[in-house]
Amino acid sequence: MPTVKKQIEKAEECLHEGDFDQAYQMAQKIIQQNPSELDAYFIMAESCYELESFQEAFEIYQKALILFPDNRELLAAIADLQINFFEEFEKGLQLCDQIIKKTTLEENPELFLDVMFLKSVALLSLGKSQESVAILGQLEKTPEMFEILPESFFFLHYGLSLFETFRFEESIAKFQQALLDDDELAIAHHFKAIAYEWLDEKEKSKDSYQQAHEIDPEHFPMPIEIGISEFKKIYQKALLSLDQRIVDLLKDVPIHFELMPLVADLIKEAPPLSPLIGAKCSGEPPASDIPIEKKWLKPPKGLFLYVKNMLRLCESEDEVEAEIHANIEDSITVFLSLPKNYFHLDG
Repeated sequence: MPTVKKQIEKAEECLHEGDFDQAYQMAQKIIQQNPSELDAYFIMAESCYELESFQEAFEIYQKALILFPDNRELLAAIADLQINFFEEFEKGLQLCDQIIKKTTLEENPELFLDVMFLKSVALLSLGKSQESVAILGQLEKTPEMFEILPESFFFLHYGLSLFETFRFEESIAKFQQALLDDDELAIAHHFKAIAYEWLDEKEKSKDSYQQAHEIDPEHFPMPIEIGISEFKKIYQKALLSLDQRIVDLLKDVPIHFELMPLVADLIKEAPPLSPLIGAKCSGEPPASDIPIEKKWLKPPKGLFLYVKNMLRLCESEDEVEAEIHANIEDSITVFLSLPKNYFHLDG
């Protein structure tokens, strides 16, 4: 019978060759015979990860953590799932900080840099883009960073973080660096187009939209061209499918149709709102701790709909209607401090 070491090597070979089911089964068998074999847990969880069984991967890491509670690689793997797949950004950020406190660049550069980058992703997702930019600025100066992460991925994220801080010219430069490493990165072309749009460089914006579309037409369609008057008609159709409580809430609320938000209106919020926002309520929101039924008695002062931000990934009027519907729901959810996915909860 092969030694445990040989079994691990064979399972790792299957994992690296893309035979994830076989790697999973081999690692599972190793754990049954040797419950404290840490490498087998990693192989089993990574197989699940590659098969997009993220919840099972998470559960495997948690089981391993019971046996190895101080293992930083396990904590990092859990943080990665929380941040990139479960949208548990606060929990993932706490784990990142826990790991960083016990790790230095000199002692374990790969883990340290990987977790620092992961922390920047969590911060960006939490609307703390300035903090994300600060971390990425430090990481960019560290040569080892690009030994563990492709330049295209790093500079794409850096560009997105700068974009969210309204530093559009700098974000374009980072997107361009990402494209120097991978010129087929459609999302970099797409966000470069949006940044050019904010800078009112229409031809450059159009060219970048076209490049993104040619690379990945399914995910990056050319933006539909609809004027404000036509958009207002589609808005009226969208009202018919909204929750009646939203319709009643907005009955006497002024609706403002604008092509793009003003930077000044976005940065005065805490935290600042994204340049990509599609709709925003104005006015004093109700207290977050009052009963939900009373919140419905506190309408916003106004509702702002940002046309270009909603049209950007729409190919048809039906898609525009769905985008309006979703953005109004989101803006009301935020304004009234309702639970996430409130309008889609059962019952």
